[in-house]
Amino acid sequence: MRILVTGGAGYVGFPLCQKLHRRGDHVIVVDSLATTAGREPALAAFADIKRVDITDRAACLSAIVEAEAEVVVHLAALHFIPDCNRRPADAVRINVLGTQNVLDGCAAAPSVRRVVVTSSAAVYPVSDCFMRETAKAEPSDIYGITKAVNEGQAAELARATGISTVAVRLFNVFGPGETNPHVVPAIIDQLRAGKHRLDLGNVSPKRCYVYVDDVVDGFEAIAGAVLPDRFTTLNLGTSEEASVGELIDMMSAMLATRLEVANDPERRRPSDRQYLRCDPTLIKSLTGWQANHSIQAGLRQLLASEQLL
Repeated sequence: MRILVTGGAGYVGFPLCQKLHRRGDHVIVVDSLATTAGREPALAAFADIKRVDITDRAACLSAIVEAEAEVVVHLAALHFIPDCNRRPADAVRINVLGTQNVLDGCAAAPSVRRVVVTSSAAVYPVSDCFMRETAKAEPSDIYGITKAVNEGQAAELARATGISTVAVRLFNVFGPGETNPHVVPAIIDQLRAGKHRLDLGNVSPKRCYVYVDDVVDGFEAIAGAVLPDRFTTLNLGTSEEASVGELIDMMSAMLATRLEVANDPERRRPSDRQYLRCDPTLIKSLTGWQANHSIQAGLRQLLASEQLL
């Protein structure tokens, strides 16, 4: 197939494009490369790159129409929550207006038959339940608000055009290659610096973590799945959860080193919820996808990739 990936130089986008290329797909990437320019030479070896900012409406529409892709996977976003909180206008401009440009390009491209829009578990209400896709969206921060809007935009694309459209609610992704300073890469950075006393924020909230290779497999499965409805919302995550403190304990055991936490008030997020839990039943039933990595297995691979083991 011809598959276009926005944000194809990013954390999930880069390995997804690699995998699609390996299976024989023609991969087109739409990416500004504003923060990932270092990946351009490697990406150019297996993908056609259109260096386009999705907020440039004319360039975005032109790139998507000219690509003649059958499937579009939309990953490009401002998705580091502290950045979104500091720059709410940019979060709306990139995540909402940029997404509308991408979707309008898909609507104008006769070749497109499946659109996969990346949403987030941040759309869910504060709850200790394992969240199912039927739960009402009640985001509690600007990032979650933009992602809830994206789901509405995706649903409207499906209604107006008949294009099969999927909103994918990503849970906490971890693994090698992270391009934003989330908690796991923050830990890895400090371990690489030789620190055993780690400066971190909230360590008690629990999250359902999913390894990046499993996420790539999930997007691949969603892109090709036969789905019963014109518009579908799917969780992409696992039901296995851990707190940051428990991640630290796991890594301590793997490294045979006692790691301690120094609470850094600057790293604490006032909006942090205690739980964000995933029910992955629907994605498994509709696509057959399920994660192949436990949290421990993923952490071990991550530490090995950083030559810390």
